[in-house]
Parts: sequence; structure tokens; C-alpha cells
Amino acid sequence: MNSLTGRLDTFPSSSSPLKWYVCGPTVYDSAHLGHARSYVSQDILRRIVTQHFHQDIFLVMGMTDVDDKIIAAASAQQTTMANIARHHETAFLRNLAALNVLRVSSITRVSEHIPEIIGYIQGLDSNGFAYATSDGVYFDTVAMGSSYGKLAPSTPQEYTDIVLEDGAVGGEKRNVRDFALWKLSKTHDEPGWESPWGRGRPGWHIECSAMTHHVLGGSIDVHSGGVDLRFPHHNNEIAQCDAYHHHQAGRYLMVGSWVYFYSGVDHTWCQHFVHFGHLYIKGLKMSKSLKNFITIDALLANYSADAFRLFCLQYKYNVNVHFSHDRMRDANAVYHRFHSFFHTLQSHVKATEAGGASERTPYARRVDAADFRVLDALAQCKLDVDSALRLDFNTPGALQHLLELVTATNKAWTDRPAMSVEVLCAVATYVMDTLALFGLDALQFPSLRLAAPVADDAASQSNAIQGADVMDVFTTFRAQVRALALTNTSDKVAQDILKLCDTVRCDSLLSMNRAFRLLYMYVPRDAQLPSLGIQIEDISPGKSFWKQQVDAPEAVEDKTSTEKAVLAAKAAEFEAEMQVPPASFFQLSPQFAGKFAAFDHEVSLDAYPKTMEEFKVRTTQGGMSKHPDTVDKMYVDGERNVNIIINFDIEFPKGFYCGSCYAAGSPGDVAGKVYFAPSRIFENGYLLDTDMLDLTFRSFDNTHHIKTLTFGQEYPNMKNPLNSRNKTLPSDQRGAYQYFLRVVSTDYSFLNGDEIKSNQYSVTEHFLQMTPTGHKGLPRVSFAYEFSPIKFRIEQTQNGLFPFFTSICAIVGGVFTVMGLVDSAMHQLSTKALKQPSLL
Repeated sequence: MNSLTGRLDTFPSSSSPLKWYVCGPTVYDSAHLGHARSYVSQDILRRIVTQHFHQDIFLVMGMTDVDDKIIAAASAQQTTMANIARHHETAFLRNLAALNVLRVSSITRVSEHIPEIIGYIQGLDSNGFAYATSDGVYFDTVAMGSSYGKLAPSTPQEYTDIVLEDGAVGGEKRNVRDFALWKLSKTHDEPGWESPWGRGRPGWHIECSAMTHHVLGGSIDVHSGGVDLRFPHHNNEIAQCDAYHHHQAGRYLMVGSWVYFYSGVDHTWCQHFVHFGHLYIKGLKMSKSLKNFITIDALLANYSADAFRLFCLQYKYNVNVHFSHDRMRDANAVYHRFHSFFHTLQSHVKATEAGGASERTPYARRVDAADFRVLDALAQCKLDVDSALRLDFNTPGALQHLLELVTATNKAWTDRPAMSVEVLCAVATYVMDTLALFGLDALQFPSLRLAAPVADDAASQSNAIQGADVMDVFTTFRAQVRALALTNTSDKVAQDILKLCDTVRCDSLLSMNRAFRLLYMYVPRDAQLPSLGIQIEDISPGKSFWKQQVDAPEAVEDKTSTEKAVLAAKAAEFEAEMQVPPASFFQLSPQFAGKFAAFDHEVSLDAYPKTMEEFKVRTTQGGMSKHPDTVDKMYVDGERNVNIIINFDIEFPKGFYCGSCYAAGSPGDVAGKVYFAPSRIFENGYLLDTDMLDLTFRSFDNTHHIKTLTFGQEYPNMKNPLNSRNKTLPSDQRGAYQYFLRVVSTDYSFLNGDEIKSNQYSVTEHFLQMTPTGHKGLPRVSFAYEFSPIKFRIEQTQNGLFPFFTSICAIVGGVFTVMGLVDSAMHQLSTKALKQPSLL
């Protein structure tokens, strides 16, 4: 998108290198993720233009090392402006290298181009576009006429992106739009340089115009930078460069016998502007001024450079993006999906080509129909990726085409394990090349690209015993032993062998959500290889692969330590509450402490709330019923009604398949969970977990209608909050519906002595939104319940004889009172009728 025209113009091309200028940072503080997003996106576009479209580029980056903010930082740290600038410039370039950003063709520092800047201002003054004041020199925007404002905001929203120049407003400015070209020093200690107008320093906008003119000449092909630089910075750059070249303002032109007054310029300084979108955090633009930034060093302490680059690739370069750790985890999942595909295929290539073909390890060179279909998908993917990149560098579209190709290849490979190795490697090579084009150089597996398997790196070649070779031999040996054991699974020895094989392995399901692992199979907790960062996948009897774990246990522990600490604290709190004696529960439990003024200790079983209002403190939260006046007494009992049947009646009208319902807990337990989760995905044999998510995620719709959910038999006036509950999933969302139920045992006693032992419950609802590449599992409907360590007893009672006679008297008295009122009213009406005069 050309920001200058607002259209999708053809990107410039030339037989000579394109002249491309990018605004660098003002080096007064650490670089943050807002910078990283701009410069990584810039690097991606540069790589696509040079490596995919084969257009050479001469890229120049301007480095602002003279600025009021740098001077302020130097004063605060009691050092020089140059020391501050050099320190942060070095750190910034080191950050770019860590993000795998290529070196630019040239870097221009403001401090090294002061003579060129002074000469450029003199040129503007000579052409009539500058004027001097007592505090400096200003650009005359009025002299530009209608030519000024080529990148001025066209909508109110665009004004929010403006970054103003510090100290740009002076008292002698002729127009509010005029901006500083040269700022005179206010004190002798202030950094500055001698000039025809006095000692001072250049303004912000003139720096880039003069430096590009010095390095790239009078015009450039492409200019890029963050969208916050569009106005006024890039807008004023255009004004300066157009005004500097070829024409003077306010001059008269003679055309034939007519005289015209010329008040503008017609020079085109730059053909194409590229602006990168903001990076937001918690709804605000990430910036140093707002103090809400995350440094690049802090990012790289938790995520790899490739993961952040994939985060950038998932969004168009010119759109605003909200940064979050969930989105980074999604990007990391995409990275590991590619890595898993390459590593699994490399293990397959090594195992088959080293060991040859056998009955249990199919291996062929022949190309059949399935192979041709994969090759067709590869050819189509190449066309789709090229089209996406030609359509304004649509990297999200290109990335999606690559993921779909990997999914299709994995599915074809699963359906036909004897696929041609060359076909599989052709797919992997293209995907690796495209990811390398985007700057993800770490995803390189030479055994897939070369004619035969090779060592992964030079260091391993020098070792007499290579770890990868040892794992290859071990994996093959284990697969053969396992295949023999599977021939007679009823034999006790064979069963023990299978257990040993499963104990040492790390199934791919270890990286999946725990609930779905339990739906599929049991994975031993004492697996030995996971602790070494190694994962073994059993494809079929006699066929296994090994690869490095997607996330080593230590890494997972680091990433989830905070969540585990929170969960552990909640578990400890619950366990502590469970230890409170029932007789003291209302006094000591944190959820009831301070809510009751007094307790009646005459009840032998336990204390109970003294008033109905106190009882409602608990029962009205989350949807429990408010009992009618027939409820006379409410007791608290420490014995819970847990030996009951949970009555479930739930319907999924949208066809959400629930092949099995996993329930953790049983009658007699004080807590449990019920999951309604998809399980048909496990019927298709071997699938990588990432492909399983991608193939099935879009088909899940857990819209549901809960007809009935009770914990035991219903009693009079009982309210179950989830009965007749409808939940409709929006078409653009996928996620998990989670219900958390707090169950309170309740005994209901009738007047005739009959009793119902049941339970009532309160509920808290939560919807967990998910993405196909996230770590939150698959869409589901889950119910987690726990029994409170208290029990209520509700008794129906009838009034005594005295209250009965009192009520009768009140009724009789009321009847006579009403009759007296009616008789009095009738008497008054008849009296008024008799007093009226006759019409005769």
C-alpha cells in the first residue's frame, strides 16, 4: 500500500538498486517491541523484494543522535550526549542482530552530517521557503501553497498517530504549521554547532532530508517507517525536499503574453511510502512516552527471535496489532509445528535410508497417485504464495498456504506411509526455503535438502560417537522389540515388555491438553526420555521415529510457573477450608467470616445461620433458590450427600460430536469434573497433534442446551440454575464453555415425616476463547463441581392451635369490619337521594 497515494500501487522496480530510506530510532533509551515490530517487518519486506522478486536495494537508515530527549538523558546521567547516543545505538543494532535483521547498506548519523544539514537549510532559504527568527530558522509552509500536506491526516483517527516534535513551537512563527529547521542554543552548555544563524542544532525533520540528499541524491524510490511518523515527520520531509529542488516560491512565470504567479513546487522526491502499523499493549500504543513498553531484551529472554518473526508474519505489515503473551504462544506453536514436521521427516529419512526397506518399515522410491496429489498441492502452494506476496506483501496469507501444505502432506503420509521420500523432501525443502525467505533461518534440516542424510552440524561430525546415531539405533531396536511383543499381547511377558517400551517413550500426546490425553490413552508419568528432551512417536508396529521435544520440561516449567503457583495457592486454600470443623465452619471459613452476628448453639449437630437474611448470603449467590415462608428451620450438618446420582440431560443441536464423556470423580467423591469433548479425531490412526488440531478445529461447534442438571432428587421449590440453559456459539469464535459448581448438601423434611436427601448448587460460568495454534486444547463443555463441607436441612412446619384461633378471629373481625363499611356507604347514598328537589 502506497501511503502517498492511498492506493495499492505497483511497487517500484528498476534495473539498478532501489534507493530505499528508513527512519531509524532516536537513541536515548532501550529499544522496545514497537521498534522490533517495525524493523522486523521492514526486514521481511526487504528480503521478499530482493530474494523473491530479485530486485536489488540500497537501504539507508537514519540514526537520530541529536535530539532534546538525548540531551535530557545525558543531563540526568551526568554524561555527554554522544555517550548516551553511542551506547543506545550499539544496543539497538545488537537487538536487530538478535532478531535476525539484515545489516543495512548505510547508516547516517545526524551528528556526522551537520555541514550537509546547514547547506540544505541555506538552499531552502535561497528558494524562499525558510525565514529566521530570534530562536532559530523555520520552514515557510505558506510558500508551499497547496503542495504542502501530501501526507496530512485525512480522517480524525489518523490524528491519534501523530508524533509531535519537541520544542517545535516558537513565538515568532508565521503559521502554526511552520516547523523548526535550526534551533538556537539557549545556553552555552547546551550541545550545538556554529551556523550562519548562530550556535544551535538542527530540527527533527530537516535531518532526514539532508542526509538522504547526501547519500541517495535528489530523489528516492521508497521511504518507510512507523505509521506514527507519517505526519508530521514524513509529510514535512516531502515539503522540504520538494522545496529544495528546482523551483523558487512566489516567482512570476511568462507564458506567451500571459504572466502567472507560481506559488508551489512540482518536484517528486519519493515515489512510494510504506508505513508499519502500531503495536498495542493493553489497548494503548506501545511507546516510551507512555512508559508501557517491553524491551527487546525482555522479549528474547522468554521467546525466540523466530517466534517473534512469526508473530509479525501473522499480520499485515501495515495493520495495528495488539501484543499479548497468548498471541506469542500462538506464534510459538506455529514455529514448533513447522519444526515438528521437519524433524519427524528427517528422522524418517534417516531411519529408512539407513536401514532399508522391510515389512514393518515401508520404504519406496516409486511415485504413485498419492504422491502426485502431494506434488500438485506443492505446485498450487507455490502459486498461492507468490500471489499472496504480490498482493501487498500478504504474509499472513502466504503463511496460511504453507501450513495447509504441511497439513495435506502429513495427512497423505499418514494414509500412505510408503510415500516417496523424494516427494516428502520436496515439500519440506520448499517450506524451508520460504521460511528462510521470511528470515527464519533456524529451521534448516540439511538431510531433507541434500541427496542423502548428513550430520546435522559440523561439530557432530567430529565426534566419534554421535548422539543422533545412537538414538537412531535405539529407536529402531525399541520398535522391533515392541513389534514382537504386539504379536501376542495376552502373554504376561509381552505385556511387561510393552510397559517397558511405553515407560521409556514420550508420546506426542504429552504436549496436548490433559483432558484430551485421558480421552485417548494413558501415558506413563515416569517416562524417562522426556527428561532428556527426546520424544519417540510410534507410527505402527515396528515403525517409530524420535525427535527433540517441542518444549523441554524445564522450558514448560519456566513458562507456567506463575500459573502453577496460582493453582497451588487455590488448592492450598481449598484444602485448608476442608480442614475446618463443621461446628466452627461459619466462624472460621474465609468465605463466611464476619458475615454472621450470632450463632445458636442449641442445635447439637452444628451451628446454623440465625436469620433468613443470613442464610441468603450463601444461597442467593450463583442462582440458589430463595425458599418460601414454609421453610421454618435451616440447620447446618457436616455430613454431605455425596452418594447421589448426577442427572445430566444436555443436547448439542449443531452436531458437536461427543464420542465419549470423560468424568473425573464418582459418587462418594467430594469433587469431580465432567467433560463433553470431541473424540472422533482419534479414530483415524496416527496424526501429529498439531495437524489434528488444524484438521478438526474449524468443525467444532459446542453450542448446547442444558435441559437438566441436578445433584440428586428434586424437592419442593428447588431451583437448579443450569436447567433450561441455552448457549449459542458465535460463528466467528471457538472455545470452551466452563461451568464451576459449588454443591451444598440439603435435606428437605416434609410435614408427614418423609425426607429427601439432595443437593442444591450455585454456578459460575466462563468462556475460554481458543485458537487452532494455541495451547488451550480443543473446544469442549466442562463441568467442575465440589461439595461444600456444610449441609443445610430445610423443614416444613405448621402453625400451632393458638395462632390458628388468632387467624380465625382476625378473619371474622375483618369480615364484620368490611360489612359495616358497606352498610355505612349505602346509608349515605340513600340519604343524599332523598334530599334532592323534585323536578315538578
